[in-house]
Order: sequence, then structure tokens, then C-alpha cells
Amino acid sequence: MKHIVNCDSLGQIEGFYADGVYKFLGIPYASAPIDKMAFKHSKRIYKLPTSPYLALSGKTNPIQGKGMLSVKNISLDCLYLNIFVPKTEKRKLPVLVWIYGGSFNSGGTGAKSSDTKELKYDGSTLAKDTESIVVTFNYRLNLYGFLNLNYLDDRFDINNGLIDQMNALEFVKDNIHFFDGDDENIIVMGQSAGATSILALMSIYENQAPFNKAILLSAPVDHFFTEQESHKITERYLKYLKINPYHLDKLFSVSQEKIIKANQKLKSIVRLLGETRCCFSPIIDGKILKKHPKDIVPALKYPLLVSTMSNEANLFINDIPEALLPFLTKLYHFKIAKDERSFREKAYEGMTNFVYREPLFDIINNYSGPVYKYIFDYVASQYRKNNLPNFHAEDVPILFDMDTPFLSLDVTDKYFGNKLRYLIKYFIYNANAQFEEYHISNYEESFLEWSKKH
Repeated sequence: MKHIVNCDSLGQIEGFYADGVYKFLGIPYASAPIDKMAFKHSKRIYKLPTSPYLALSGKTNPIQGKGMLSVKNISLDCLYLNIFVPKTEKRKLPVLVWIYGGSFNSGGTGAKSSDTKELKYDGSTLAKDTESIVVTFNYRLNLYGFLNLNYLDDRFDINNGLIDQMNALEFVKDNIHFFDGDDENIIVMGQSAGATSILALMSIYENQAPFNKAILLSAPVDHFFTEQESHKITERYLKYLKINPYHLDKLFSVSQEKIIKANQKLKSIVRLLGETRCCFSPIIDGKILKKHPKDIVPALKYPLLVSTMSNEANLFINDIPEALLPFLTKLYHFKIAKDERSFREKAYEGMTNFVYREPLFDIINNYSGPVYKYIFDYVASQYRKNNLPNFHAEDVPILFDMDTPFLSLDVTDKYFGNKLRYLIKYFIYNANAQFEEYHISNYEESFLEWSKKH
């Protein structure tokens, strides 16, 4: 059933109603970054190309490399967002904006392929269970979003992916009230690179952000490059693309196949050099991102909900042979406990602490505003049956109630997903809660008992 929303000067948007949710898919929030705009800051859209604009299906995803988290159906023309509005008697609903992860190299919120309407992230269940409007959007990745070419040629802008995110959030801030959204209760939620992006956005906007609260899931706090560090990455990457730094025009015609191969090679080489940061990460350029977020964020006061997985590292080092793990831990300077556990268990813990937990907790332990913190201990059923621990990004399909190539949810997982979405809802509707810590686990009852009381 079609549903039209009048957004004044922006124009009318036609979506549809299905399964208790009004859906508006594939809305452009910025002009297409194609041709000479491919490496430039995106420009906000203030008037839709047609009225009514037919927002009936997801669009393409950003150009990206291959990998477990990669998405197909990719294109430079990718700056679109989706809006999911639950059917409810409430008015001025909170707005939950999702920023996906994927190492700043993969991910997207468009259609999974050109011949299906199935989305990478369908926000319907999340919208219904949290009684909030859910917004998902694309931002540019890898060389188009986060490679520093600006120091070589000022025709190429810097931190394009962050500018995309800022344009999407400001579009939402300006227009979500047309969808009965509360533009004074906008919550940004991101996982992994998405959570790192939120730290960057908090630093850029400081106290004038187009959002009011933030949810950080598995944020790698230190995944930023200084200007000089970014130069080294750029020079190595251009070498893999076989492009001379003085002939950057060739980047406008480079094939997706070459980009994919260069991305994979860059990741492999950088890891062997002992680098744990994402190869493509936001750059502390002194203009857009003036300082490292860990030097700015602690003084801010936005209510925060933060979490880490109890075993983030399983996703990254599970397939590494036991004999190589001591070399790995020395290469990356992970601290290894001295106890009777297997070296693999201690390596998991060392990487989880080094990359995720310790840097994040350094921020929130000195944070000026209210904070919720929880450790995600839950292990999905198919992994628990094989006596495996949980892993980085396992919480995402559970949160969105969706099956993925690496995880199929059963009844128990779905029940737990309901509880997790309840926690998100509680945070959304209660901005000034006191700092408390919850361990979310299929073994412990503390979170379940807490949720019953609220």
C-alpha cells in the first residue's frame, strides 16, 4: 500500500506500508559523486529530482573490496538513505540512525543485488521493537571515502566518507519531522568502523551535533591516521594500482577489479607490517577532523551507550594456526596473560583488550556525560553448539533480526534479539540514566532480570 509524505520544499516522497512499517527506500540525500565529483566532498540535496519521488526500493551500495562483510550491487552513485517508520499511536518518535561498519572498506545499506528488493540492513524489526524511526544510509568507502590524495593534488578532497555522513545526518535533522520524527531526539548508532565514525562526528561537531545521543558498538577508538601516516598508505596504495602520483587523473577510470585487488594487497601487506588499524581510516587533517577524538570526546556530554563483545578477536584470528599466534601477539604488541588457559584464548583476550576495550574504556571512564556500558557475552546457538566463542560483529544480525552468510538465527537467538532491542529502546527513551554496567549473556541472568524491572 503506497504512502506519500509531503516534505515541503524538498518535495513529496512516496513509500509503501508493509508488516507494520512505513518504508521509504532509496532517498538521495546528496548529489551523486560521479565523474569529477568522485573524489570530492558530497553536496547536500535540498530538492528531490522528482515529486513525488518514488522511494520504493533500495539503491546501489558503495564501491568496495571483496570479503566476508562486503556487499554486491555497487556503484559510485550510492548516496541514498532509507527510512523505516513503525505504525504507532505515538507522535514525534525518536530517530535511530544506523552507521554500518566494515573497516571503512566494505558495507552498505542498499539492495543486496540489482535483481532483488532485499536490503543489506532492513530496519523494520528494529523500528517496531524500539518504537523509533530507523534511518540507514550509505557513505563512500576505501579510496573514494578515506584515501588521502589531497596532499598530492587539491582537486581531491579529504575525509569524503565523513562529509557524506555529516550530509546524511543533517538531511535527517532537517527533514525527519515530516515523518513524525522528533528532531530533538536523534540517536546515532554504529558498529565497528561505524562506531569509530561516530567518535569522529562527535569531535567534529562537539556540542552542536545534529544528534542527541550515541550508541557505540565495538568501537576501535585508535583507528585514525595522522596526516603523515596517511601519506604512507596513499603512496603504497597508488603503487598497487600502478598509478603515478603525478598522474592521478587515471583514478577516474580505474576499474573495480583493480580496486578490489589493490585493497586486498594493501590489507595483507599492512597487517604484516604490524598495523592493526583499518587501511582506510579517517584522517586527522587539522581542518575537518582537528584532533584525535580521544582528546575531544571525554569533555562532551551526549548520553552514550557503549558495548564490546566479550571476544572481538575471534573474527580475525580464529583461522590462524596455533603455532603462529605467539609471533602475531609480538608483532602487534598484545599483552598476554600468564595463566593456564590455552594460548589461543589468551591471544583472543589480548587483541580484544588492545584494539577495542582498553582504548574505549579510557574514554568513557573520563567522560563528562551519562554512560551505559555492557559487555556482549551472548554466543549464537550455532556457534555454541560447536563450542566456539562469540566474535566481532555477531551482535549486528541479532540486533537487526536478520540471517547472514555466517550466522543463521534460531528461536533462542531471536528471543535474545528481542531483549537486546529492548535495551536499545530503554536508552533511546531515557536520556539521563545513571552509569551502570550489564553483562549481556546467555549464561548470566543479570541483564534479563534488569530488563524485567524496566
